[in-house]
Amino acid sequence: MLRSLGVTLEQLSIPIERFTSPPEDSLPLLGLYFRSLVMGTLRHCWCPILYVVTLSHVNAFIFSQDAAAQQVVAARRSMLRKTYYLTDKVLRSHLLLFRLPQQHSELGFDTYEQLPPIRARCLESVLGTQEDRDAKGH
Repeated sequence: MLRSLGVTLEQLSIPIERFTSPPEDSLPLLGLYFRSLVMGTLRHCWCPILYVVTLSHVNAFIFSQDAAAQQVVAARRSMLRKTYYLTDKVLRSHLLLFRLPQQHSELGFDTYEQLPPIRARCLESVLGTQEDRDAKGH
């Protein structure tokens, strides 16, 4: 199966959802996924399947509404905050607006035209908390 990651999305012989569902819950792996995107070691043009899979898992994690341990919530909020402040506007848009894998679309996924209200509230919550701390000098 790993050899299929070197092919294009159109050439993938199994549904991409097999790689994206269920959502990843390993914090170390999610951290590696996020870092590979942010550092540019994983790019859509190099490995579109792995890019879409990674994007899907990171997006599901940062916008998850599931109850979680404090460490998980802190990691989620940190990744979302870092995503918002990314200088790579394309990656920022992909991470924030990712909707669903879509194997036969140009990018391999669908995006929202704008941040859905629930995601906007989540982002505002994270940024507001950070701005409050900054204002207090923490």
